[in-house]
Amino acid sequence: MQQEVLAKHPRTDLRIQAIWFSVLASDSKSGWDSSILTDKRVTNYWVANLSIGDWFGRRVLGTNALCWDAFFVYDGKARWKEVPGPLRGYGSPVISHTDELSRALAPLLR
Repeated sequence: MQQEVLAKHPRTDLRIQAIWFSVLASDSKSGWDSSILTDKRVTNYWVANLSIGDWFGRRVLGTNALCWDAFFVYDGKARWKEVPGPLRGYGSPVISHTDELSRALAPLLR
């Protein structure tokens, strides 16, 4: 995301909300690499529990599974009612769905 999207489109009006939380035993706020997303358009959040992953899994994806290592793409017309929407793109794990991420972002990068 940092190199392939943000660095290549420095003037595009994007807002990235990156939400980090501990899922694996090796995950921790103190061990988190804050250099992953440093662009000024990114707001990073650390959530101390799994509540956000549970909420997105249940409310946005309609599953009982924990949602993590995922992206959600919304355009500038999206609104948060009961859930944010309309959803323009989703993928998980992120590294395996970079093509979907690129396709979802393409209209927003013009």
